[in-house]
Amino acid sequence: MQKLTTGALMRFAKNNACGEQPILQVLNIKLMDSKPVNESSMVTSSQNKKIQRYRLILSDGKYFLPSCVLTVQLNELVLNGQLQEYSIIRLDRYLRSDLKGQTAKMILQILQLTVLDITTHKIGNPVSLLTADLNENDNGTVTTTKDVLQPKVIGNY
Repeated sequence: MQKLTTGALMRFAKNNACGEQPILQVLNIKLMDSKPVNESSMVTSSQNKKIQRYRLILSDGKYFLPSCVLTVQLNELVLNGQLQEYSIIRLDRYLRSDLKGQTAKMILQILQLTVLDITTHKIGNPVSLLTADLNENDNGTVTTTKDVLQPKVIGNY
């Protein structure tokens, strides 16, 4: 059985996830409000292009983080159905951004991921990382949560 990387989001919040490629579950995918972007300064406002971005809620089985954003290059995974609610993914490349240095304003920007599997239910009973005690001791171990199917690699993007 595939294991979620329990505690990975806490390590991410503490900036202790350097080089880690955690296995996480997608709990929700939502299209964010599109923002018009000019391709050049000569473009009129009626010619603005809208860039679509997707916000994900990711879980490691213990915590969930509601402020995860897919890079635009990964939108196709959502549009073609490869990435959906309850997908099990491996984060291959990602960045943490802090707004005003507050953990409550922490954003995980997903640059590259691999979809491993899709389950039919939420794994574990995760609580919001934004309300968690960041001083909690995390021994860095990877443990099994429940009922994850063997991975079937759908694509590496």
